[in-house]
Formats: sequence, C-alpha cells, structure tokens
Amino acid sequence: MYVVTHYLNSQLPFVFACIGAVILSILSHYYISIGVKEMTNFKTLTSSFVIGGVLVSSIFFCEFKGVEIVTHETMVNTSKVESISNQLGVFRTQLGEVSLKRDWRSIEQKRTIEKQIKDLGVVLHEEKEKVNQATLKASERSNEFRFFSIVLVALSMLASSCISNGLETVSETVSKTVKQAKLNEFEALAKPLDKPFNLLDSTERIRLASDYIRTTNEAPHNVLMKKFKLSPKQVKEAKILAGYTLKEEGQKVIGF
Repeated sequence: MYVVTHYLNSQLPFVFACIGAVILSILSHYYISIGVKEMTNFKTLTSSFVIGGVLVSSIFFCEFKGVEIVTHETMVNTSKVESISNQLGVFRTQLGEVSLKRDWRSIEQKRTIEKQIKDLGVVLHEEKEKVNQATLKASERSNEFRFFSIVLVALSMLASSCISNGLETVSETVSKTVKQAKLNEFEALAKPLDKPFNLLDSTERIRLASDYIRTTNEAPHNVLMKKFKLSPKQVKEAKILAGYTLKEEGQKVIGF
C-alpha cells in the first residue's frame, strides 16, 4: 500500500494518491474473490475475474514503479553531481568572458579556470561512477522488493478469500440451525393435534390446518401434510382459506 501510494503521489496530489491506493486495493481483492468463486461454480472465465485481473495488474504496475522510485530516492544521491555540474557551468561562463580579453591577468585567470574545470571534470566523472554503481544496487534491491510484493499480494488475496469462505460457512451453519429450530417448533405445536385427526373428515382437517396457519403465520408443507393428514391439494386449500400467500410453485411434494 505504501509503495502504491508513493507511486501515485508522483502522479497525483498526496490525498488523492492515498484514496486511490485504498480504492484500488479494495476493488481488486473484491473482484478477484468474486471471480474465483464464479469460475469455480460456472467453470468459465467471468467478467468479475477479468476486472479483478486488470485491477491487480494495475497494483503490480504501481508496486514495481513505486519500488523503483523509493529505492532510487533512498540509495542514490545525485546532489554532488548536480552541485559539481552547476559549478562547471559557472566556470565555463567565466571562461567565455575571460577568453575575450588579452591582458596578462586575464590570461592567468583563464589558465586557472581551465585547471579548475579540468579538476572538477575528474571529480564529476568519479561522482557519476558512484551514482551509476548506486543505481545498479538500487535496481537489484528494487527487483528483490518486487518479488516480495508479488508474494505479499498473493498471500493477502489468499487470506481474504479464506476469511470470506469462513464467514460464509458460519452464516450457512447459523441459517440451517435457525431453520431446523423453526421446523422443530412447528412440529411440536402440531403434535398435540395429531391423534384426533383420524376421527375427522377432510373438511374439518382443512379448517384446523387453516386455523394453525393463521395462528403461527407459517405454512411448512411437510408439517401440514404429516400432522393434519392432508394431501398436497388439501394443503393448498388450507392456505387459501387462511389467506396465506407463499411462492411454492417450484416445489414438488412426493407421497402423503
């Protein structure tokens, strides 16, 4: 995140760079995790995975460029080269002015300036060699950090996927537990009414089932069939009589 922010800061103001780095990181993790799940379910490449891949590629690009900037700023010092270059510029300007004069003092001054330029040229060459060596070391160091950033991003995405899967598993377990508890409650409410139904006709059983639906405001199909001794058609009549509406057109009930 720091390296990405550092690179974006070279292109944008600091505040926008921070916001952009956070948004880029969150969106890339989100779309990659969604894309992996969709590919697992549908066995094909999805748009979410493509978007996630583009965002992750952008992160890697920012990481690589940012690492290069950070290591260069940390390990390479070009201030001496710039200072010597400025001095050489001043001396060359003075040399141009003195060269137009023919008096003895100007000739001596010209020789002195030429010697200073020559000496500074040697020093400048040495400093440039140092800068080149430091640049090579910085490049090697940045390559090491690039490899580390790839591993780090991969591990962070793996961790976020594991956490997401864990939360989904817990949510599914809780949902199943709640549904089973409700089913047990409905069965317990209907159990005391089980025995007398053998002596009642279908009309009375439908009426009692409709009263049960109105009282509990729930209509589990299997409970109504089992406890009230109703057929699927009679269950539907009981629901209509109770004014209960529930989309069950896609359900199929086998047996009675």
